[in-house]
Amino acid sequence: MPRPERLQYHVRRVPLKQSVVTSMNDSSCNKKNRAQLAVESMISYSWGVIAVLLIVGILYLTGVFNPSTASNSCILSDQLACAEFGIDLGGNLHLDIGQATGRRITVTGLGCGSSANPAITNLGSPVIIDNNKHSFITPSGGIHCDNAGGEAFSGTILINYTVADLPFPKTAKGAISARLAPVNNTGGAPTALPTPSNQISQGNVPYVINSPGTYYLTGNVSCNRTGTQACILVNSSNVVLECQSFSITSPCCGGVWDCNCGIGVYLYNVTNVQVHDCKTTGFVTGVQADYTNWSTVSGGYYYDNGYHGMDINYGGNITFTNNNMSGNLDHGISLYLTMNNMISFNNISSSQYRGISVWNASVNTLLNNTVPNDNYFGIELTDGCWGMNLTNNKACGSAPDIQCYDSSYTIKAASGNICQTENCGNLTCSAGC
Repeated sequence: MPRPERLQYHVRRVPLKQSVVTSMNDSSCNKKNRAQLAVESMISYSWGVIAVLLIVGILYLTGVFNPSTASNSCILSDQLACAEFGIDLGGNLHLDIGQATGRRITVTGLGCGSSANPAITNLGSPVIIDNNKHSFITPSGGIHCDNAGGEAFSGTILINYTVADLPFPKTAKGAISARLAPVNNTGGAPTALPTPSNQISQGNVPYVINSPGTYYLTGNVSCNRTGTQACILVNSSNVVLECQSFSITSPCCGGVWDCNCGIGVYLYNVTNVQVHDCKTTGFVTGVQADYTNWSTVSGGYYYDNGYHGMDINYGGNITFTNNNMSGNLDHGISLYLTMNNMISFNNISSSQYRGISVWNASVNTLLNNTVPNDNYFGIELTDGCWGMNLTNNKACGSAPDIQCYDSSYTIKAASGNICQTENCGNLTCSAGC
């Protein structure tokens, strides 16, 4: 029987000294790796802490932790935009919106509150806003925002409106954040109180504006002026005059035609002037612009003046919009030797002679004006007028309602006008008076 083979055992012999050294080297490397990992972790955590502190600092500076320092913001949908906005100390929203829908819109209701769908209040008087224009849509006291109080408010805005030529209503939604602020006017957004140098009051009229800036009428005033003297003379470009619906009155005219009683507000040889929400009465002319360009007069009431409500001479590119005129003893609006003006959305009633008179003034647009019950002509286009555009005006109750002295070239375009009688040849009156 064969003898079993002998088992072979191979043992690797490592010298004791080498084994100990190897073990020590491994231990040293592990310690170095752990130390490096600890340092890297500390650096990472440090950067994280720094990043958190930076974020907290930014949030603090922007007022997240203190609503009294929060920034104001207002964002709307549907090609609407907040032109001016604010919330007064009573929690009432004051809002001026602009629109770029491509058509005229009519705002019918407005809601504001902390919920996603606040209740909408119907406006007593719907607000019409032309494309690429803006207007306040809140009444003088504002619209109350539900749950507004404290130092600041953040919530939702809802705006009901219709678009011209479209049969269905629309609702735009927006978000607003604002500090509550005192109101120093009878309408419009809360604003910082004007500096004393920019305040116009009974104590400093007649008043001459010689420097750019925003000027505020702070109460009703009365002026006794003659000739071309003005109660408020704007003698500088780049000016905003906020009358805040206060009255500028002359005791002079007293129903006398073409009286020598000065001018309520007079813009002379200036550019880029805005006149808002003025009321003038008893002057020879309520508001007058001579040699003036690229300016706007809006939201005013010019009544019972001895000659014109509004008088534009020379210059051009003036927008006269959303004004009311009544009982002026010659013209409601007069244009003479002036071009490229926009006369729109005005209501001119009970003028003694003409509602709107355009004389030797060309390439002007009359849009959406209402001219009822004027004793002589509703709209008169006299000698030297050409290239006129008449759209969607309503002139009723005069004789004739629309008068042209040379119809062959007076009117460039006309559509949608409502009147009973006209003699302009290329203008057709639609029924609706």
